[in-house]
Amino acid sequence: MAKKTISPLEQHVEKIVLGVALLLLLGGAVYFLVVGAPYQIEAFSNESLTPAELGQKIRDEARALADRWRTLSPPQPAAPTDDSAPTVFSLLEQFKDIQPTVPAAQPWQPPLVEGERSATGRRHSLARVVAPINVQYAVHRNVLNMPERRALIDMPAYGFDALKDSGEQWGSEGGGRYWVLVAGQVDLSAVEKAFRDADYPNDLIDLVAHDVQLQRREVTRSRNGNMVGPWTDVAAWTPYERPLPPRVNFDSDGAITAVADRAAVESFISPYRGNQPWVLRPPHPKRDSGDTIRLPLVPYLFMEPKGFFDPTAAAPPIDPEIRSHVRNWLREAEKASTEGKLDLAVMYAESAFWAAGLSPTDRQRADELLNLLDQKLQAQGRKLTRGVLRRYMPIIAYDLSAEPGHDYQYRMRLRALNQLVGRPRDLLRPDDARRLLIEGAWSEPTPVFEVPSDLYVFLIRSAADRNEATVEVFRREGSSRAARYESKRYTVKPGDSIGRLERKGRTQIDFVTNLVVVDIDFGYVFRPPGGVGQPEPTTLLVCADENDPSALRERVMSVDLANEKYQELQSK
Repeated sequence: MAKKTISPLEQHVEKIVLGVALLLLLGGAVYFLVVGAPYQIEAFSNESLTPAELGQKIRDEARALADRWRTLSPPQPAAPTDDSAPTVFSLLEQFKDIQPTVPAAQPWQPPLVEGERSATGRRHSLARVVAPINVQYAVHRNVLNMPERRALIDMPAYGFDALKDSGEQWGSEGGGRYWVLVAGQVDLSAVEKAFRDADYPNDLIDLVAHDVQLQRREVTRSRNGNMVGPWTDVAAWTPYERPLPPRVNFDSDGAITAVADRAAVESFISPYRGNQPWVLRPPHPKRDSGDTIRLPLVPYLFMEPKGFFDPTAAAPPIDPEIRSHVRNWLREAEKASTEGKLDLAVMYAESAFWAAGLSPTDRQRADELLNLLDQKLQAQGRKLTRGVLRRYMPIIAYDLSAEPGHDYQYRMRLRALNQLVGRPRDLLRPDDARRLLIEGAWSEPTPVFEVPSDLYVFLIRSAADRNEATVEVFRREGSSRAARYESKRYTVKPGDSIGRLERKGRTQIDFVTNLVVVDIDFGYVFRPPGGVGQPEPTTLLVCADENDPSALRERVMSVDLANEKYQELQSK
């Protein structure tokens, strides 16, 4: 066998591999120990430091911190503060540049849905809406030009001339009809107190009125005493249409959870927030003919205040317009004080005292009158709070359905929107969360007054055996200054018309009543309203109105014979 030949590379390959491996090992160690710096760290400035350099760096930073601490300046003394309590008028100084007339501020829209917890963490009683005060009336006979009627949400900016005439007239038949205007005031200080007493949060202390409600009752003035009928609602006239209350589905606890129901409630409430002047003080229709419309003397009824008296500020120029109003208020205040109507007197005197633009003489007169009223109130165990501006909000309502020849009393109240509707966890009584409206307290009734008439009919006799009755008709004749009443008696049976044209000398008098006798009840027993007095056998005459056959009119003989108006007309 031939001998195999081995190359030198093959003979020394193992040595070469071991040598290369040893060189790699030595190179890695040198790089780690020399280039890699295993004992260095990153300093704050991203530089690498060795252990010795790190110690020196720490010493340098410590010395710098000590030097800065030694060179600190003492703190500056606090600015002096004024611990005296500012007066109301000094606080109002910041608002001196605000224009006298600004758009009415509106509150934020209240949330309609409660969260898991009440916004304030407290539960509230439902706020009490205070009764109007100083309710007054006025009666007029007019033909009125009716304004165009709009939805409340579409009403323009508030003003007497804001609405155009619709072209329709009211009361044009017979030269005019009688209507009644009722006005009063709401004490805004009492409103705020009522909301705070109910523990309402500050963002909800805001009365948003829904309407001014009106009621009347008929009073029969008799020589035997007044007979008072029940209170009946009056559909007070307004120049706008109110939105219909929504039908809301409440949960068992009174909460509103449906999105559509929440939206419906908000759509109902929203128009009222921006139109409170229209709701509280709608202007009356414009006069076409008839009586001059004279408003009750209610301060700022249709006049925005031009500011209020500030004892700490310079007196503004005398305002002739407000001075004229103030002198009327002071005259009425003195009259009311003399008559013992102290609350009415205080209202007039306070309105006068706080009016801006008065002469010093008029303001001193108001101040002296308030001092006198304070003495009278203290004699009754009451006290007048002086030096505090108490604002009164005027309200007004109109009755275009009053019947001539009747004696009435009126009263009024506010109905407010419930800002906690659908929020049972905010209320002590969760059932109150289902109430969309809050009815206020009724005012004191007005004095009894008559809506005049040109025609009066009284039942004065009856004869059951002949199935007939005798009525006496009075007709007003002549001008307003020289007016007189002529009378004529008619004996009637069922089916007969009452009255006709009669000639008296050269004058023809219209005694037509447009009444037709429907029935005569000779066995009628009259029971005085309210259970006052004993039942009384008498005669009842029932008539239909030819102009409105569905409306029946009744005359009671015993009541008519004792009626003060009948006695008055007979004596003339």
